[in-house]
Amino acid sequence: MKGVFMNILAISTGAGICSAALLKDTDIILELNIEGAKIHSENLMPLIDELLTKSNMKLSDIDLIGVDNGPGSFTGIRIGVSTVKGLAAPSNIPIVPVSSLEALSYNIHAGNVGRAAYKKYKEGFSETADSVMPLYLKPSQAEQCRNAGI
Repeated sequence: MKGVFMNILAISTGAGICSAALLKDTDIILELNIEGAKIHSENLMPLIDELLTKSNMKLSDIDLIGVDNGPGSFTGIRIGVSTVKGLAAPSNIPIVPVSSLEALSYNIHAGNVGRAAYKKYKEGFSETADSVMPLYLKPSQAEQCRNAGI
């Protein structure tokens, strides 16, 4: 950790909203959301850049990255996980994948992915860019999520 507080970048791309947030521990500093299907690949990096710029931060100020790793839109999850792996690898920033279902307990946007990531990290859980993978569901589990409106 670089300071007293843990700076967390969190992203959520598993739903129709492309969401990115910066947190200090569990307090959301800034969260940006863009709604629309099939826009995540075009908007995620500019969204992260805008987030860092508006917060007067650089990627080197980030202590932890939280990412929604599903279940959700397969393509959206792949975009989010791949982006996080690319951002984290050069500086060995720890990554905490958060299931959409876990984030749902906080509500689904990136700020809540960040809160869940902070909690998991404090409990001793994190991964490297090499080990983070999207979360896959069995067809029966996917059906349960659809029936629950997730």
